[in-house]
Amino acid sequence: MAETTQKPRADAVENRRRLVTAAGRALRSGGVDFSMRSVAKDAGVGIATAYRHFPSKTALLEQVFAAQVSACSAMLDRAASDPDPGNAIRDVIACFADMQVEQPGLLRSLLTATGRDAPFVALRAQHSAALAMIVARAEAAGAIRSGTTVHDVRVGLMAMTAFAGDHDGPDRPPVLTLRDLLLRALNP
Repeated sequence: MAETTQKPRADAVENRRRLVTAAGRALRSGGVDFSMRSVAKDAGVGIATAYRHFPSKTALLEQVFAAQVSACSAMLDRAASDPDPGNAIRDVIACFADMQVEQPGLLRSLLTATGRDAPFVALRAQHSAALAMIVARAEAAGAIRSGTTVHDVRVGLMAMTAFAGDHDGPDRPPVLTLRDLLLRALNP
């Protein structure tokens, strides 16, 4: 007997979307220290509905992070295949900064989540390896300062996460200033 796949009800799809949106807001405002109950309340659904869609907070985080991780993967793939190593590292740094400005707190939450159950552990390891290759290729080609390591670049990127969302006035976001400082520091 052939199995049939039933299309989810429209209200279930909408509830799931509202939960993911509410969790994204919670992440941007306070990081991963939110409760499923507060997300359910913000989404306008009951806690049982929240757990029916996402059996754990980790499952909900994975859904929120999915788009961000996909964007990071695509950006790193483009940079790794760029024939110009200098352009590749500049694009990675610029894209990372743009993500920090557009979605403050999301990358910080993803990068600071630890443990075996942390979202996207395997992909984060692949991203780390790709960044190491991009930095090594740029350093070997003389596109960045001699002796620059992936650790040096990673420290600069992590500094950006500390200032993500720290912008409420007419001045330029600090993340963009840090991006420019890092790029200038890497110049050969």
